[in-house]
Amino acid sequence: MPESFSSAFRVWLTRILQRTGVLGSQRAIADLTSFFSVVTTPSEDLLPIQRIPHYDSTDPGLLAAVIYLCPPRFSGTSFYRHRRTGYEEITTENQKNYQLALAQDMRVHGPPQREYVNGDSQLFELIFSNELKFNSAIVYPGRMLHAGTIDRQLRRPQDKSEWRLTITALFQLA
Repeated sequence: MPESFSSAFRVWLTRILQRTGVLGSQRAIADLTSFFSVVTTPSEDLLPIQRIPHYDSTDPGLLAAVIYLCPPRFSGTSFYRHRRTGYEEITTENQKNYQLALAQDMRVHGPPQREYVNGDSQLFELIFSNELKFNSAIVYPGRMLHAGTIDRQLRRPQDKSEWRLTITALFQLA
């Protein structure tokens, strides 16, 4: 996204997070990077890493925001718990253990099916799902295991009206 958008969004989001008590009045968003995200990859073309929840960073000061710019039929964002470890957030303290456990899961169970993660699976348990509402946003810690709630068997879009379009922002708290 253009820097002008990121700057304006940072100011607006800082005010919202202060007003709601997420940030104290003396805290602010120090840095914000934003980009368009378009989901167009059909399920059969997904790489194994695209078929499981992910985390953005182990940094406790990094937050993520998703602005939904598509119709509700594309669903929202879901959050997960890794079944073997019980982890919902990946931290610097548990990252290595999570990676080892996930690698062991892949050896035992094989890679996930060629579909988007959407709900409970053999490796992950759904703990919360945020409903998509056009022109709304969700903010969450970047170290939480999450994934877009996308139809498991997404077919190749025929035109731009079938894209799951969002703006994703990653930001650091000051």
